[in-house]
Amino acid sequence: MVKDEPKWASQIEAQNASKKAKTSESGAYTSSSNRDLEEHSYGGNESESCPIGQKAAKRKLKEKGKKNVTESVNVDFEHRWKRLEELQAQKLAVLNEIKNKAKDDTLRADYEILMKGTTAMNDQ
Repeated sequence: MVKDEPKWASQIEAQNASKKAKTSESGAYTSSSNRDLEEHSYGGNESESCPIGQKAAKRKLKEKGKKNVTESVNVDFEHRWKRLEELQAQKLAVLNEIKNKAKDDTLRADYEILMKGTTAMNDQ
């Protein structure tokens, strides 16, 4: 009923149009995507390699990420290990100081006892 109305004429023409267009003289069909590639091709070197595919690019990124992660973990571990060794050395130095100070204090106390005068003391 509405096919003759001007409002619907463009839609009916679009439905009747073929998705493929004959472009060669032999009457062979060529898809529009092939025509687009031919139109946009450049006169560059034909032996150039194609860019890597999406899956290969993702695989390459994952491998790179794994290497970066392991390297960063190793660097972080080495940094923490060095810091731990430094802290242990500081702790050992402080403990030695405390031990030496305690030893000096006991020696000083013993020396003071030995040097006290016994004249003011009784026999007990």
